Amino acid sequence: MAIRFCLLEGNSEDDKLKFDADAEDINFRTVYVFWFVRKNTDQALPFYVGATDNLLRRMKDYRLGHDKAPTDFRVHTATKHLLKTKWEIVLTYEKVSEEEKRKQERQQIVAFLISGYHLLSSLPSYDYRQIGDAKYKNKIQRDIQKFCDLMCRNQNYQLSKSGAQSLFYHS
Repeated sequence: MAIRFCLLEGNSEDDKLKFDADAEDINFRTVYVFWFVRKNTDQALPFYVGATDNLLRRMKDYRLGHDKAPTDFRVHTATKHLLKTKWEIVLTYEKVSEEEKRKQERQQIVAFLISGYHLLSSLPSYDYRQIGDAKYKNKIQRDIQKFCDLMCRNQNYQLSKSGAQSLFYHS
């Protein structure tokens, strides 16, 4: 299943990410991949792989992007930045058992990294206890944005060289 993301307009504090209202109920255990898709094409490249016991709750965490939760903040910041470019964001997911969740997540990450893709999880996290310092928070946001720009430049090269991945989840 694929879900497209969009950015809600509003002041910078109220900008939130949401997923399509048409998406089926997504309250289940899953391994998921965030892809960035070149607008008006079917060319898709992965940028984040995760696993959760409750996909709906996890997507709400990313939408809110609390800075005291480093993964939520990093995915939120990256997604907001990518949506301002020529890319769209698509989420694909596959239901998994509890026993298979972490194993499949790891296998998917390793497969993408070995294939030469840059993933957001490759970027080191940050110390959430320091995020109250505006300079520190701005630096973290700039680093994530620079990483996204690097992913886009490298992925443009990969797209032209070898073609894009299918939007369907590969295990």
